[in-house]
Amino acid sequence: MRDLVPLGWVGKLLFRASTKIVAISQAVEREVLRYGWQVRKVIRIPNGVDLEEFSPGISGLPAREELGISPEEFVAGMIGQLVPWKGHRTFLEAATFVRQRSGQGKFLVVGEDLFGDHPGYREALERRCRELGLKDDVHFLGYRP
Repeated sequence: MRDLVPLGWVGKLLFRASTKIVAISQAVEREVLRYGWQVRKVIRIPNGVDLEEFSPGISGLPAREELGISPEEFVAGMIGQLVPWKGHRTFLEAATFVRQRSGQGKFLVVGEDLFGDHPGYREALERRCRELGLKDDVHFLGYRP
């Protein structure tokens, strides 16, 4: 399941006929169970992460250079589809908190609205950055393979 959307009759029929239902997150699992499906039919398997690719042994210097971020600067990022329920506004509020407390920090938002369901959402987040005084501290990087 990609998004939490109401099931039509076809979805209900498929769920009823299935032996297992794979949910990619706790939120999706809760939504599936809310429809009354048997707990034993639902299994949660989070999206996988290539641990080798994201190993602490890999240097982040090339990315920092590309973005103009010094090696000493604190960096935090949020990676995920650019949709309201992922919590980007909360991330920006947290970035504001970090900047107020430490006086430093750069913040990366990686991802995009893959399905085009939320036009204007990125612009709304960028506007919120300006309101919070984070215009120069938050980088919206879009999709990155």
